[in-house]
Amino acid sequence: MSRKLQKARELARLILVWHQQYGRERIREKPLDVQEEYTARLEAFVELDFTKRESISQLGHEQVRGVFEYFYSEQIPHGLWQNMISLEMEMVKPKHLGDAGKLLLSMIENEDGDNDEGERTQPFRLPNDWISSAMPIKPSAFKVLLKNNETPRSFLGEHFRSLSQFEERGVGGRELMISMNEDLQENHEQGHLSVYNPAAFNFQLATGEGNLVTQILKEEIVIEQIVIGCKANYGEDSQGGQ
Repeated sequence: MSRKLQKARELARLILVWHQQYGRERIREKPLDVQEEYTARLEAFVELDFTKRESISQLGHEQVRGVFEYFYSEQIPHGLWQNMISLEMEMVKPKHLGDAGKLLLSMIENEDGDNDEGERTQPFRLPNDWISSAMPIKPSAFKVLLKNNETPRSFLGEHFRSLSQFEERGVGGRELMISMNEDLQENHEQGHLSVYNPAAFNFQLATGEGNLVTQILKEEIVIEQIVIGCKANYGEDSQGGQ
C-alpha cells in the first residue's frame, strides 16, 4: 500500500469514528428521514474494509457530498486526531471534517505521485486544451516544507503564477487561490505549507469553445465596465438618451 493510500485510510477511519462517537447523537436534531438515511449509511460504512481503495473513496465522497455533509464544518477534536492518526504519517490536522474528506479524496486520486516534496518543482498548470474544451480539474493537495525566509504567500504566488493570465483579463484567479490557501494555514506546523488546487475548493473552469469566459481570455471580448445595481434606464443614459 502506498504512503498516500495509508494516509487516506487513516483519515477515513478518523472520519468514521467521529460519526460513531459524535454524529450518531447530533443527527437526532435533524428531520426523521435524514436521521434514517444517516444511520443506514453509518452502519454500512462500519462494515466496509478500509484496506480497499474503493471503500476509502466511498467514505470521502460521503463526507464531502453525501448525508455526512451535514457535519461538513465540524472541527476534529485534538484528542481524537492524536489517537487516530499515526505520528509517522506526518499529517497536519484539517480544519474540519469537510477538509478531511477533500484531502482524503485528493490522496486517492493522486496516489501515483507519492513524493510530496517533488511537487515543489511542479507549479499548478491548467489542463491541455482547456480553452477549447470543458475539462474538469481533479481535487488535489500536497504538503511542502518551506525554505529559509520563504513565506506561504511567496510560495503560493509562484505555484499559481499560471493563473495570472486570468487577472490580466479581469476574470481573477491567482490572488483568489493564494487567499483561499492562506485561510487554511492557521493550525499548520511551523515551516510547513499545505497547498490545495482550485478543485479542492469546488472551483472549476467555466470554459469551452464559444463560452463567455473563453471569449474574454482569447480577447475576443473585452470587459470595459462592470455596473452593480444600475438604474432601469442605464442603457438609455449611456447612449445619450437615444
